Amino acid sequence: MMKKILLLVALAGLLGVTAFAQRDPLLYPFAKTSIWNMPLHKNAKYVSAGINILGYFYNDDNQIILTPTAPMTHIEKNTVGWGGDRCAQGGDGTVLDTVPIPANFVVNDVTTGGTPNNSAAILMPDKETIHQSQPFQRCKAGSYAISEYMFPQDNIVTGTGQLGAHGGSGMSSLGGTIRVGELVPGGVIHHALQMGLMEDFLDKADHGYRWPAVTADGNDSCYNSTNLNMRMGVLLALPPNFNISSLSTQPARIIATALQNYGAYVVDTVACGTSWQGTIMMIENGPAGSVSTNFKKTWGYPFDGQGIDATHTTNANPWIADMYNIVTHLKAVSNNDAKDIGGGPTTDLVNRRVTTVCDPGTEGTGNWCTTGPVTGVTVSPLSASIGVGGTRQLTATISPSDATKKNVTWSSSNTAIATVSTSGLVTGVAVGSVTITVTTADGGFKATRIITVTSSGGGGTISFVTPFPWPCGGRLPPCR
Repeated sequence: MMKKILLLVALAGLLGVTAFAQRDPLLYPFAKTSIWNMPLHKNAKYVSAGINILGYFYNDDNQIILTPTAPMTHIEKNTVGWGGDRCAQGGDGTVLDTVPIPANFVVNDVTTGGTPNNSAAILMPDKETIHQSQPFQRCKAGSYAISEYMFPQDNIVTGTGQLGAHGGSGMSSLGGTIRVGELVPGGVIHHALQMGLMEDFLDKADHGYRWPAVTADGNDSCYNSTNLNMRMGVLLALPPNFNISSLSTQPARIIATALQNYGAYVVDTVACGTSWQGTIMMIENGPAGSVSTNFKKTWGYPFDGQGIDATHTTNANPWIADMYNIVTHLKAVSNNDAKDIGGGPTTDLVNRRVTTVCDPGTEGTGNWCTTGPVTGVTVSPLSASIGVGGTRQLTATISPSDATKKNVTWSSSNTAIATVSTSGLVTGVAVGSVTITVTTADGGFKATRIITVTSSGGGGTISFVTPFPWPCGGRLPPCR
């Protein structure tokens, strides 16, 4: 399959035809009509999900190991499961599989009472087949790995991405994972997400699951909802009228946009009858990095944290407050099924909330479907006030909105007056004026704001300075 795609691209070049846009299957895996790649249809029916609480907001690390040339490593059987310290027991000598894992990659995050799911997706030497396992551990560098269950294999180029190592649903351990590089300034998520919910919000009717899930976890006796739409495998989404601009943090807006365009499949639950009750999102951990670690470095607060209850009595940082707003506004897509992925005919790739993904291409390019370059950048808000010790979030908007590389950097002309974080959060340090600059990684386009920091916090303004290079042919933005 991969050779045929590359041959078509080569022939297009020889014939002088522009090659069609392609995506990197390592970052954007599976077939075009995979459940993870299909945007919501315009005929999607949004019904109540009945979610009125966030609880504790967790990350659940999916172990994404896409290093097909790494040393071949045994996965030995370990039967501790979710009942204790897996690494303390180690493997029992039974080889479940042999897969490529970098010698220095370690997953040793379990203790008695703390047993993450660790669904794993591992790319084999053929660079297309993935093997899936749960609960995966690699307790020591250079040693064997351990797990208990192996799940159906898939293909990152041609596969459906439906089945895999989330034991609570039988669904994929790769598709829907928030990947390294997506929750960053200017980031975009081009796929559906994975979520886990409290059992209270799920209905155990019809064995507690619906397509595309093929099972419900062992805690389905705790499913207390009477909403037939809310079963394991349900597609949740933010309705079109949800106001994303009402969210105060950029990473929450990135997630909300994905939930409005693609939605999220419920693939697991949080154990009932424990203090862990909450909401989960599945994120990448692996040789390519950790979303959780990068998130804290980029945005200044952890990915997970104490949520807000139904009466809003629990304090939370702005990110967690935004996630409460998002989760409690989610709806169930009642008409999502194999023939109507995303709530409309699977064969209809046109009437979707966003453009359907392109075909997979060369691995390792980092490409998304659009291959066009960045043509400019602007910064908002156009005006604001900031005092000493105060903060103001600036947001960079890349043009075009679907440019391939949207990474930016922020800088301050005088950090003694105001500093700016990697996410564009400006903090006043001393009275004076300072220029904040955002620069695109692609093309080096710049936009600036002059911020005046006042002692009272009421007189600071942000004034517009024209971007450079000129994105509008010499005219001031917006281009007309």
